[in-house]
Amino acid sequence: MRSSRRAWLVRWAAFLAIVAAPSVAERALAADAIDDAIARMQSHASGRVSVTRSPVTGLASFVSAEPARVIRDSGAAASSASERALAFVEAYGAAFGLAGRGAVAVSAVSAPDELGLEHVRLRQLVSGVPVTGGELTLHLDRDGVRAVLARTAVVPRALATTPRVAASAALA
Repeated sequence: MRSSRRAWLVRWAAFLAIVAAPSVAERALAADAIDDAIARMQSHASGRVSVTRSPVTGLASFVSAEPARVIRDSGAAASSASERALAFVEAYGAAFGLAGRGAVAVSAVSAPDELGLEHVRLRQLVSGVPVTGGELTLHLDRDGVRAVLARTAVVPRALATTPRVAASAALA
């Protein structure tokens, strides 16, 4: 029983690795998009930008502007914090493995803190379906983004999100 269960788990893991693994070409394109988004962030910043990347995925996991500086987004300074956060993701989302504002949903927005920073939490989506653990927290002021903490998942382009089983059958 134990060996058959282990064999089943090995087959299942191999299947997932083959189906979900991006091709070499896709990984190269993704790496180029990540590098390009980081370069654009650095060129649009009012100072030096520090970027920490995941050693596993290569995605940006922490981004910060030097103290009292910002990474400018394309959102108008007069717009809401959530709109400015979404504009940031539209402009630089590739650094985090996101294909623009449609790849996230606003899950929380805080009022300005004692430093004048607003905090916007975004949840990662794939075709409108939330990704468990996929989240970004942006710290921003009226001029732009000061820092981003990101925990996003690499999602295969061919991931199907359309249910194959009716809700009533799934509940049965």
